[in-house]
Amino acid sequence: LTEVYGGTGRSSYTLGDVLYSDAADSIAKLAGNTVATKKFLTQIGDGSVSAAPAWNVIVDGDILESSVTQHQAALTILESQITDGSILVRLADTNWVDLTDGGGTTLHTHALNNITNPTGNKTFNMTTRQLGFLWTNPSGNPMEFEVSGAYSGAVLHIHQHTGNPGANTYLVTLESEDVDVHQVVSIGPATTTEVYCTDVSGDTEHRFFIRSDGQMEWGPGNAGQDTNLYRSASDTLKTDDAFEATGGFTGALTGNASTATTLETPRDINGVSFDGSANITVTAAAGTLTGTTLKSTVVTSSLTAIGTLSSGAVPASLVTAGTFGTGAYVFDNTVQMAGL
Repeated sequence: LTEVYGGTGRSSYTLGDVLYSDAADSIAKLAGNTVATKKFLTQIGDGSVSAAPAWNVIVDGDILESSVTQHQAALTILESQITDGSILVRLADTNWVDLTDGGGTTLHTHALNNITNPTGNKTFNMTTRQLGFLWTNPSGNPMEFEVSGAYSGAVLHIHQHTGNPGANTYLVTLESEDVDVHQVVSIGPATTTEVYCTDVSGDTEHRFFIRSDGQMEWGPGNAGQDTNLYRSASDTLKTDDAFEATGGFTGALTGNASTATTLETPRDINGVSFDGSANITVTAAAGTLTGTTLKSTVVTSSLTAIGTLSSGAVPASLVTAGTFGTGAYVFDNTVQMAGL
Protein backbone atom coordinates (compact mmCIF):
# COMPACT_ATOMS: atom_id res chain seq x y z
CA LEU A 1 0.00 0.00 0.00
CA THR A 2 1.45 3.34 -1.05
CA GLU A 3 2.03 6.25 1.28
CA VAL A 4 -0.76 8.42 -0.16
CA TYR A 5 -3.26 5.79 0.94
CA GLY A 6 -1.80 5.47 4.44
CA GLY A 7 0.65 2.69 3.68
CA THR A 8 4.42 2.55 4.01
CA GLY A 9 5.35 1.47 0.55
CA ARG A 10 7.44 -1.30 2.13
CA SER A 11 7.02 -4.99 1.53
CA SER A 12 9.30 -6.24 4.32
CA TYR A 13 10.77 -5.08 7.65
CA THR A 14 13.72 -5.93 9.91
CA LEU A 15 13.85 -5.77 13.71
CA GLY A 16 14.90 -2.28 14.78
CA ASP A 17 13.97 -0.51 11.56
CA VAL A 18 12.77 3.09 11.93
CA LEU A 19 10.42 4.59 9.36
CA TYR A 20 10.53 8.32 8.67
CA SER A 21 9.31 10.72 6.02
CA ASP A 22 12.11 11.66 3.68
CA ALA A 23 10.01 13.85 1.38
CA ALA A 24 6.42 14.88 0.72
CA ASP A 25 4.17 11.80 0.57
CA SER A 26 7.21 9.51 0.89
CA ILE A 27 8.41 7.20 3.68
CA ALA A 28 11.97 5.91 4.07
CA LYS A 29 13.42 3.31 6.35
CA LEU A 30 16.41 3.72 8.72
CA ALA A 31 17.93 0.39 9.65
CA GLY A 32 18.28 -0.26 13.35
CA ASN A 33 21.55 0.09 15.27
CA THR A 34 23.34 -3.26 14.85
CA VAL A 35 26.64 -2.51 16.68
CA ALA A 36 27.31 -3.27 20.35
CA THR A 37 27.85 0.42 21.19
CA LYS A 38 24.79 2.19 22.53
CA LYS A 39 23.66 4.91 20.13
CA PHE A 40 20.86 7.43 20.11
CA LEU A 41 18.57 8.65 17.34
CA THR A 42 19.68 12.16 16.39
CA GLN A 43 18.32 14.69 13.95
CA ILE A 44 19.16 18.25 12.99
CA GLY A 45 17.59 20.87 10.73
CA ASP A 46 18.37 24.18 9.06
CA GLY A 47 15.60 26.17 10.69
CA SER A 48 12.89 25.25 8.20
CA VAL A 49 13.67 21.79 6.79
CA SER A 50 14.52 18.72 8.83
CA ALA A 51 17.36 16.41 7.89
CA ALA A 52 17.15 12.65 7.95
CA PRO A 53 17.62 10.99 11.35
CA ALA A 54 20.74 8.98 12.17
CA TRP A 55 22.23 6.81 14.90
CA ASN A 56 25.03 8.58 16.89
CA VAL A 57 26.69 8.54 20.31
CA ILE A 58 26.19 11.53 22.60
CA VAL A 59 29.15 13.95 22.64
CA ASP A 60 29.99 16.85 24.98
CA GLY A 61 28.38 19.43 22.74
CA ASP A 62 25.04 17.57 22.75
CA ILE A 63 24.37 18.45 26.42
CA LEU A 64 24.50 22.10 27.40
CA GLU A 65 25.37 23.08 30.96
CA SER A 66 22.03 24.83 31.40
CA SER A 67 20.21 21.68 30.32
CA VAL A 68 21.34 19.74 33.41
CA THR A 69 19.74 21.38 36.43
CA GLN A 70 19.30 18.62 38.97
CA HIS A 71 20.35 15.04 39.38
CA GLN A 72 18.97 12.64 41.97
CA ALA A 73 20.19 9.26 40.72
CA ALA A 74 23.58 7.59 40.45
CA LEU A 75 25.99 9.27 38.06
CA THR A 76 29.11 7.64 36.63
CA ILE A 77 31.49 9.67 34.48
CA LEU A 78 34.69 8.08 33.23
CA GLU A 79 37.94 10.01 33.02
CA SER A 80 38.07 9.44 29.25
CA GLN A 81 34.72 11.20 28.88
CA ILE A 82 36.01 14.44 30.46
CA THR A 83 38.49 16.44 28.38
CA ASP A 84 38.45 20.12 29.20
CA GLY A 85 35.08 20.68 30.80
CA SER A 86 33.49 20.85 34.20
CA ILE A 87 30.75 19.17 36.18
CA LEU A 88 28.32 21.22 38.21
CA VAL A 89 26.13 19.50 40.77
CA ARG A 90 23.46 21.53 42.48
CA LEU A 91 20.78 20.36 44.87
CA ALA A 92 17.74 22.48 45.56
CA ASP A 93 16.72 20.61 48.72
CA THR A 94 18.57 19.81 51.95
CA ASN A 95 19.31 16.19 51.12
CA TRP A 96 22.83 15.01 50.35
CA VAL A 97 23.85 13.00 47.32
CA ASP A 98 26.91 10.75 46.89
CA LEU A 99 28.69 10.70 43.55
CA THR A 100 30.75 7.49 43.33
CA ASP A 101 33.18 6.50 40.59
CA GLY A 102 34.22 2.98 39.67
CA GLY A 103 37.22 3.11 42.01
CA GLY A 104 35.19 3.54 45.17
CA THR A 105 35.73 7.29 45.56
CA THR A 106 32.77 9.07 47.10
CA LEU A 107 32.22 12.79 46.64
CA HIS A 108 29.65 14.17 49.08
CA THR A 109 28.15 17.35 47.71
CA HIS A 110 25.51 19.79 48.75
CA ALA A 111 24.64 23.08 47.02
CA LEU A 112 28.20 23.76 45.85
CA ASN A 113 27.44 27.43 45.33
CA ASN A 114 26.58 27.79 49.03
CA ILE A 115 27.79 24.80 51.04
CA THR A 116 26.07 24.03 54.32
CA ASN A 117 27.58 21.11 56.17
CA PRO A 118 25.16 19.15 58.36
CA THR A 119 26.59 17.63 61.52
CA GLY A 120 28.59 14.48 60.86
CA ASN A 121 28.96 14.95 57.10
CA LYS A 122 32.05 15.83 55.10
CA THR A 123 31.50 18.36 52.36
CA PHE A 124 34.27 16.85 50.24
CA ASN A 125 35.77 13.42 50.85
CA MET A 126 38.00 12.15 48.06
CA THR A 127 40.02 9.10 49.07
CA THR A 128 41.58 7.78 45.86
CA ARG A 129 41.49 10.64 43.34
CA GLN A 130 42.85 14.15 43.01
CA LEU A 131 40.85 17.32 43.47
CA GLY A 132 42.23 20.19 41.39
CA PHE A 133 41.15 23.74 40.71
CA LEU A 134 42.41 26.10 38.03
CA TRP A 135 41.49 29.77 37.90
CA THR A 136 42.51 32.34 35.30
CA ASN A 137 42.89 35.91 36.57
CA PRO A 138 40.44 35.64 39.49
CA SER A 139 39.04 38.92 40.74
CA GLY A 140 38.49 37.64 44.28
CA ASN A 141 39.70 34.84 46.54
CA PRO A 142 39.94 31.65 44.41
CA MET A 143 39.22 29.52 47.47
CA GLU A 144 38.11 30.61 50.90
CA PHE A 145 37.38 28.60 54.06
CA GLU A 146 35.37 30.35 56.73
CA VAL A 147 34.15 28.73 59.93
CA SER A 148 31.98 30.63 62.39
CA GLY A 149 31.56 29.83 66.04
CA ALA A 150 33.56 27.38 68.13
CA TYR A 151 35.16 24.39 66.44
CA SER A 152 36.70 21.16 67.69
CA GLY A 153 38.25 19.83 64.49
CA ALA A 154 40.56 21.15 61.81
CA VAL A 155 39.23 23.78 59.40
CA LEU A 156 41.64 22.47 56.78
CA HIS A 157 43.55 19.21 57.25
CA ILE A 158 46.11 18.05 54.68
CA HIS A 159 48.04 14.93 55.62
CA GLN A 160 50.32 12.80 53.49
CA HIS A 161 50.47 9.47 55.29
CA THR A 162 53.28 7.74 53.38
CA GLY A 163 55.95 8.44 50.80
CA ASN A 164 58.68 11.04 50.53
CA PRO A 165 58.03 14.76 49.98
CA GLY A 166 58.24 15.90 46.38
CA ALA A 167 57.77 19.03 44.32
CA ASN A 168 53.99 18.48 44.22
CA THR A 169 53.47 18.08 47.98
CA TYR A 170 54.07 21.68 48.96
CA LEU A 171 52.14 24.92 49.24
CA VAL A 172 53.92 26.93 46.55
CA THR A 173 53.78 30.70 46.13
CA LEU A 174 55.73 33.17 44.01
CA GLU A 175 59.06 34.11 45.58
CA SER A 176 58.23 37.79 45.16
CA GLU A 177 54.87 37.46 46.90
CA ASP A 178 53.99 37.20 50.60
CA VAL A 179 51.75 34.63 52.20
CA ASP A 180 49.23 36.57 54.26
CA VAL A 181 48.77 34.56 57.47
CA HIS A 182 46.94 36.32 60.27
CA GLN A 183 47.12 33.57 62.85
CA VAL A 184 48.24 29.96 62.88
CA VAL A 185 47.39 27.68 65.79
CA SER A 186 48.80 24.17 65.67
CA ILE A 187 47.60 21.72 68.31
CA GLY A 188 49.37 18.39 68.66
CA PRO A 189 48.14 15.38 70.65
CA ALA A 190 51.49 15.22 72.53
CA THR A 191 54.34 17.59 73.38
CA THR A 192 56.65 15.76 70.96
CA THR A 193 54.26 16.00 67.99
CA GLU A 194 55.81 17.72 64.96
CA VAL A 195 53.45 20.59 64.13
CA TYR A 196 55.54 22.45 61.54
CA CYS A 197 58.11 20.83 59.23
CA THR A 198 60.20 21.86 56.23
CA ASP A 199 61.85 19.67 53.60
CA VAL A 200 63.83 19.94 50.39
CA SER A 201 62.61 17.91 47.42
CA GLY A 202 63.98 14.37 47.74
CA ASP A 203 64.58 14.49 51.51
CA THR A 204 63.85 11.37 53.54
CA GLU A 205 63.86 13.22 56.88
CA HIS A 206 62.72 16.70 57.87
CA ARG A 207 65.38 19.42 57.57
CA PHE A 208 63.64 21.43 60.29
CA PHE A 209 60.61 21.02 62.51
CA ILE A 210 58.90 22.58 65.50
CA ARG A 211 57.28 20.38 68.13
CA SER A 212 54.10 21.13 70.03
CA ASP A 213 56.14 22.16 73.08
CA GLY A 214 58.19 24.66 71.03
CA GLN A 215 61.38 22.61 70.68
CA MET A 216 63.10 23.15 67.34
CA GLU A 217 65.32 20.56 65.65
CA TRP A 218 67.49 20.59 62.52
CA GLY A 219 69.00 17.83 60.39
CA PRO A 220 70.72 17.17 57.03
CA GLY A 221 67.61 15.85 55.28
CA ASN A 222 68.90 12.32 54.71
CA ALA A 223 69.27 11.36 58.39
CA GLY A 224 67.68 12.12 61.75
CA GLN A 225 67.84 15.56 63.34
CA ASP A 226 71.10 16.25 65.21
CA THR A 227 70.73 19.83 66.48
CA ASN A 228 68.12 21.33 68.79
CA LEU A 229 67.06 24.40 70.72
CA TYR A 230 64.44 24.33 73.46
CA ARG A 231 63.21 25.71 76.79
CA SER A 232 64.78 23.58 79.51
CA ALA A 233 63.54 25.53 82.55
CA SER A 234 62.00 28.85 83.52
CA ASP A 235 63.76 31.70 81.67
CA THR A 236 66.29 29.24 80.22
CA LEU A 237 66.91 28.50 76.54
CA LYS A 238 69.16 25.48 75.96
CA THR A 239 70.74 23.40 73.22
CA ASP A 240 72.22 19.93 73.64
CA ASP A 241 74.73 20.66 70.87
CA ALA A 242 77.50 23.12 70.05
CA PHE A 243 76.65 26.79 69.59
CA GLU A 244 78.82 29.18 67.59
CA ALA A 245 78.41 32.95 67.30
CA THR A 246 80.68 34.22 64.54
CA GLY A 247 79.88 37.84 65.27
CA GLY A 248 80.32 37.47 69.03
CA PHE A 249 77.89 38.51 71.76
CA THR A 250 76.71 42.00 72.58
CA GLY A 251 75.33 42.84 76.01
CA ALA A 252 76.07 42.37 79.67
CA LEU A 253 77.73 39.06 80.49
CA THR A 254 77.78 38.56 84.27
CA GLY A 255 78.23 35.64 86.65
CA ASN A 256 80.41 32.57 86.39
CA ALA A 257 80.39 30.14 83.49
CA SER A 258 78.10 27.21 84.24
CA THR A 259 80.25 24.54 82.54
CA ALA A 260 83.77 25.90 81.81
CA THR A 261 86.39 24.61 84.34
CA THR A 262 89.71 25.53 82.73
CA LEU A 263 91.18 28.17 80.48
CA GLU A 264 91.32 27.23 76.82
CA THR A 265 94.98 28.42 76.73
CA PRO A 266 96.92 28.21 80.07
CA ARG A 267 99.13 31.16 81.05
CA ASP A 268 102.25 31.38 83.27
CA ILE A 269 102.26 33.42 86.48
CA ASN A 270 105.84 34.10 87.62
CA GLY A 271 106.90 30.98 85.76
CA VAL A 272 104.12 28.74 87.11
CA SER A 273 101.51 27.48 84.60
CA PHE A 274 97.92 28.40 85.49
CA ASP A 275 94.82 27.03 83.67
CA GLY A 276 92.20 27.79 86.32
CA SER A 277 91.65 24.18 87.41
CA ALA A 278 93.36 24.58 90.84
CA ASN A 279 95.08 27.09 93.11
CA ILE A 280 98.81 27.72 92.67
CA THR A 281 101.52 28.93 95.08
CA VAL A 282 104.11 31.33 93.72
CA THR A 283 107.44 31.38 95.70
CA ALA A 284 109.42 34.62 95.58
CA ALA A 285 112.83 34.27 93.92
CA ALA A 286 115.79 34.66 96.34
CA GLY A 287 118.09 36.44 93.94
CA THR A 288 120.69 39.16 94.34
CA LEU A 289 119.84 42.76 93.58
CA THR A 290 122.04 43.83 90.73
CA GLY A 291 121.78 46.94 88.67
CA THR A 292 118.84 48.16 90.72
CA THR A 293 118.43 51.50 92.42
CA LEU A 294 116.22 51.57 95.50
CA LYS A 295 114.07 54.59 96.13
CA SER A 296 114.81 56.60 99.21
CA THR A 297 111.40 55.83 100.67
CA VAL A 298 112.15 52.13 100.48
CA VAL A 299 115.60 52.56 101.98
CA THR A 300 114.40 54.61 104.92
CA SER A 301 111.34 52.57 105.77
CA SER A 302 111.94 49.00 104.73
CA LEU A 303 115.59 48.08 105.05
CA THR A 304 115.57 47.29 108.76
CA ALA A 305 116.31 43.59 108.80
CA ILE A 306 119.72 41.97 109.01
CA GLY A 307 121.17 41.14 105.65
CA THR A 308 124.39 39.74 104.24
CA LEU A 309 126.42 41.55 101.66
CA SER A 310 127.93 39.36 99.02
CA SER A 311 131.66 39.37 98.74
CA GLY A 312 132.75 42.33 96.69
CA ALA A 313 129.46 44.16 97.04
CA VAL A 314 131.23 46.74 99.21
CA PRO A 315 134.74 47.90 98.48
CA ALA A 316 137.26 46.08 100.66
CA SER A 317 138.60 49.36 101.95
CA LEU A 318 135.27 50.04 103.62
CA VAL A 319 134.76 46.60 105.10
CA THR A 320 136.59 47.21 108.39
CA ALA A 321 135.70 47.24 112.00
CA GLY A 322 133.96 50.39 112.91
CA THR A 323 131.25 52.43 111.31
CA PHE A 324 129.92 52.22 107.76
CA GLY A 325 128.11 55.35 106.95
CA THR A 326 125.80 56.58 109.68
CA GLY A 327 124.22 54.03 112.00
CA ALA A 328 125.65 51.00 110.25
CA TYR A 329 128.16 48.56 111.61
CA VAL A 330 130.12 46.14 109.50
CA PHE A 331 131.67 43.03 110.95
CA ASP A 332 133.14 40.49 108.50
CA ASN A 333 130.73 41.43 105.69
CA THR A 334 127.73 41.38 108.07
CA VAL A 335 125.87 44.66 108.15
CA GLN A 336 123.68 45.73 111.03
CA MET A 337 121.16 48.18 109.53
CA ALA A 338 119.39 50.23 112.12
CA GLY A 339 118.01 52.92 109.89
CA LEU A 340 120.15 54.51 107.27
